[in-house]
Amino acid sequence: NLMILEIYKQETKGVTLDAAEIKEEYARAHEKIGISYLAALPEDFEKTISPADEELKKYYDANTVMFKKPAAVSVEYLSSDSEVTIRQAASSLAQQKDIAKAAKEFNLPVQETGFFDDVTPPEGLDWSPLVLRIMVQMKEGEVSPPFKSKDRYYVIRVNQRSEANIPAFEEVKDKVKKRFLLVEGANNAQAAAAACRESLEQAAKVGS
Repeated sequence: NLMILEIYKQETKGVTLDAAEIKEEYARAHEKIGISYLAALPEDFEKTISPADEELKKYYDANTVMFKKPAAVSVEYLSSDSEVTIRQAASSLAQQKDIAKAAKEFNLPVQETGFFDDVTPPEGLDWSPLVLRIMVQMKEGEVSPPFKSKDRYYVIRVNQRSEANIPAFEEVKDKVKKRFLLVEGANNAQAAAAACRESLEQAAKVGS
């Protein structure tokens, strides 16, 4: 801040401006420096913050809803570029509840997903948000109607289900720390920007 003030004095030495010009120049400098200051500093401030586990746990306890996990499912599925084949496989699967038998009957591979929620589709699959919402509401062992996604047809069976829950602190500790650093870094950057703005205002008064 002292360096900014000294530079301001040196740059404006011997320059005579009327009050309106001083105000205009100050506003322009303030806007330029203030915006770049806010944009550049949060990440730099994050590097200087080293919260203790107790501080992170306190932040987690006060903001548990931020770390809530939505309901999620993992599924087994059959797919084909033939609508007829998938409709027949879906009918067989609905009756027998055995995806391996249905797959063998129609010469289709059984494929599996990891857990996914109603926002993020399984890796490598482009299922629509509506399909995801329906799947996440299904029970374990339940079979979906056949559906189309792009140029392929699918039928799924829910393999496992995880209800919405708030995970224990240790399970999401890294996420808590990341969020804490983001918030504290932004707060510190705003405080530094306010101090910079105050210095500029004082420099403007000195220059006038």
